[in-house]
Amino acid sequence: MHKLLTLEYVGDPESEETARFAMLDVLDPRVEEICLEADRLFELLLEIAELHPDCEVVSGEIFDLSAA
Repeated sequence: MHKLLTLEYVGDPESEETARFAMLDVLDPRVEEICLEADRLFELLLEIAELHPDCEVVSGEIFDLSAA
């Protein structure tokens, strides 16, 4: 979900996300709201990783995000 909200797949000319990104209006207030929600989701992922360090799904997601 976080990768979707942060447009992780935009840039791949074959992806649906790239085509949809071209239709976004960056001045739309909903875009800012989505950015804030993505930031909060990242914070929650960090909290989950701290509480459950053995959770491979969350730790893998955090690793992928920190490498970006």
